[in-house]
Amino acid sequence: MGNATNSENCYLDGNSEGQRKRRKAREVVHPIHDQVFYLTAYHKKKLKQEFGIEPWTFVQKLGEAVFIPAGCPHQVRNLKVKKMALYALEKAVADLKELECNVRNQVHQPHLSSLVQYKEWVE
Repeated sequence: MGNATNSENCYLDGNSEGQRKRRKAREVVHPIHDQVFYLTAYHKKKLKQEFGIEPWTFVQKLGEAVFIPAGCPHQVRNLKVKKMALYALEKAVADLKELECNVRNQVHQPHLSSLVQYKEWVE
């Protein structure tokens, strides 16, 4: 993943002049993590030709989850507002914390120990 990220940074530095004309893009410190560049089909094609990197492209459908490894460069094109997804995540974490509190006194039962381990993972 490191070599691909370095190549992607190199590509963005050399091919971002059109996008840097916007005020926000002129203040870029890191071309990927600052999230001001969007790779269009044209840029993805050039990235493959120049560096041999072919980004994955897919459409996330209702009910599907996408897990991206930490540190992996990615971009998201939101076609719909995702506020509900963020709310749902907060609610799920709150529900799991409540569940963990409810079983805290029942840890001596082996089948409940994973709930206590979940608390350590979330925090």
